[in-house]
Amino acid sequence: VPPLKGSDIPAPKVNPAKPPAMLPSAAVSPDLYNQAYSDYVQGKYDLAASEFRQFMEAFPADPRTGNSQYWIGECLYSQKRYPGARDAFRAVAEKYPMGNKALAARLKLGLTLVAMDDTAGGIAVLKALVQAAPNSDEALIASDRLGKLQAP
Repeated sequence: VPPLKGSDIPAPKVNPAKPPAMLPSAAVSPDLYNQAYSDYVQGKYDLAASEFRQFMEAFPADPRTGNSQYWIGECLYSQKRYPGARDAFRAVAEKYPMGNKALAARLKLGLTLVAMDDTAGGIAVLKALVQAAPNSDEALIASDRLGKLQAP
């Protein structure tokens, strides 16, 4: 039998009834967001953060993507992993400024900076929040914290 040349090699047969293998992100359910939040509430911070990241990758256009970024910050903050929390909260404020977690992220960014001994930076963020959204719940919390930080 003579060896086959490149043009003589038959193309692989494709079974139209069998879908191609799915990418891992395609196998992620939108319910992962709820599972991640449940894990966060149970204190499973590393697992929850991983699940929120998976959700964000699988569903970048989902309205909960900004919330996922926020909850990643909360997971890190709860573990006192402040540099990562700072970055996560900043990402919410920058990438999702109109999202429903934008004000909460700005509040937590200020509190995170204070926790990192960047009191001046934290105060600046909290003051900006109060100025931008004075009637929000987050502004009330920020004002209270500012009063404690600036007390003589």
